[in-house]
Amino acid sequence: MNRLEYRQRLAALLEQELGDARRLLAELERQQHSLASAQPELIEACAQASYQQLQALEALGKKRSALAARLGYSSDNDGMLKLLRWCDYDGTLGLQWRKLLEMARRCHDCNQVNGAVVDINRRRVRQALGILRGQFSEAELYGRSGQTAADTLSRPLAKA
Repeated sequence: MNRLEYRQRLAALLEQELGDARRLLAELERQQHSLASAQPELIEACAQASYQQLQALEALGKKRSALAARLGYSSDNDGMLKLLRWCDYDGTLGLQWRKLLEMARRCHDCNQVNGAVVDINRRRVRQALGILRGQFSEAELYGRSGQTAADTLSRPLAKA
């Protein structure tokens, strides 16, 4: 394969990755809305769709990494920039790469928000279960080791 053929393969991979990253972001945003709806079936469906989209994106990333390795470049950002300098004569691949990195950042940020929402909901459920079990937690405290230790007081809600 010559430089032009490698450029064409890389362009196709970057375009596919960018499309998959956009679809992943859409799924993560949909997942965010499903978390707000508190419908377990919808949350599960969104999580599954996000996972499948992530797998597709990872497969393309592996193909891009293999192409870079075949040419003697690493698959990290520095290696990709070197590869792009070698084959990107008009700057379009560099633009696609920057868009892909930005889309990956947006996916990461959205996933972080989703994780925070899940964590907040988990804490609320844990607090509600504690109350139902007769355990009232004033607050979660951090000990010297950095671990949380709940300061729980046991009080029954009612007597039978």
